[in-house]
Amino acid sequence: MFLLVMCELHSPAVLPQLREAVEGHGPACHFFDSFFLVATDKSPRDLQTALHLCIDGKSFVYVSQLAHEHTGYLPKEVRDWMASHRESILSPPGKS
Repeated sequence: MFLLVMCELHSPAVLPQLREAVEGHGPACHFFDSFFLVATDKSPRDLQTALHLCIDGKSFVYVSQLAHEHTGYLPKEVRDWMASHRESILSPPGKS
């Protein structure tokens, strides 16, 4: 499945740790300053718990499962990344 990670970081110095933690849970795409997509079998709660360890008390992280039906216009490299991980979005948690 795809998880969407949105963050508001108090300090940009936290970003490398956060990126490493996101990428540690599966293939990830960091396409806007505050957004990641990750193809993983982890639940949103599991990923949020892991990411919470990387941020300070003034930063925020939100994790949500991306539903099969979604729309939007994203940069080509993001659309290509999503297409290459398409099977992940069709798999229920624990099955990707």
